[in-house]
Amino acid sequence: GMTTGGLYPRALALLALVAGSATGKREEVWFESAVDHFNMSSDVTFKQRCLVDAAHLAAPTLRGAAPAKAAPPVFFYTGNEGPVEEFADNALFVNELGARFGALVAFCEHRYYGKSLPLGTGAFRSGASMGLLSVEQALADYAVLLPVLKARYGLDAASPTIAFGGSYGGMLAAWWRLRY
Repeated sequence: GMTTGGLYPRALALLALVAGSATGKREEVWFESAVDHFNMSSDVTFKQRCLVDAAHLAAPTLRGAAPAKAAPPVFFYTGNEGPVEEFADNALFVNELGARFGALVAFCEHRYYGKSLPLGTGAFRSGASMGLLSVEQALADYAVLLPVLKARYGLDAASPTIAFGGSYGGMLAAWWRLRY
């Protein structure tokens, strides 16, 4: 086993420090999203959750970072199949990069997971409502959220956006780039 002077305990201490600092700055933001983005005869919406860290906007720590007049980036984590905190707490590299580049960091919760339930908990009992749990609907949710986030935090509409994700969320990030 490793001794207390080994790498493992130091790595755990560093991880605890980073995790503590990364999670303390997040704001829970709710936004309205269409239950069905592709049904023009329905205007039913639901509240979707996003965890946002704006602490590093306009304060990049990267040497040679873009001048202050450049639009700050948005680092957008496309939520996976679970509560958004699980991904925000375990994808600390996104927060670290956000600090280095002066970015707005956003973790959006995937519909039907965590607290972002389009038709409430009863939706899981109906096959028809489960049809709204799709890649296309999730990508549209993120496309609706992005301009709302930029406006809320005073960012230019042209601020660059980098999508992040892991596993299914990584596929969503790539598909989102292709589609939107």
